[in-house]
Amino acid sequence: MSTFLIYCDDASHPNKRQLVKRFSVIRGIVWTVGMGTNLEGDEPLEDDFELLERMQEDGRTVRGRHRFECPRCGLTVPIRGDKLTAIARRAVADSRSGASLTELA
Repeated sequence: MSTFLIYCDDASHPNKRQLVKRFSVIRGIVWTVGMGTNLEGDEPLEDDFELLERMQEDGRTVRGRHRFECPRCGLTVPIRGDKLTAIARRAVADSRSGASLTELA
């Protein structure tokens, strides 16, 4: 498992990267850390992998959208989950630990 960080390096806070979001990359899938509990109906799932496996077994596609906002300067970037995953995979393959909001835009 590796960690992937989204950070802001906007010119309004030079020389200081602001952490925006932390993800784990597990089995090639980007998972948010501490995003809450996933439910199926009213029942909590044991973990995200259980949800993914059920969806894949049912032939459903996992899709998502994210919206990242820098708490320091307010820069906001919306991004599709598949684009985020591709950027994260490339970064991890290149031994980079994250990407800036500018890169995601």
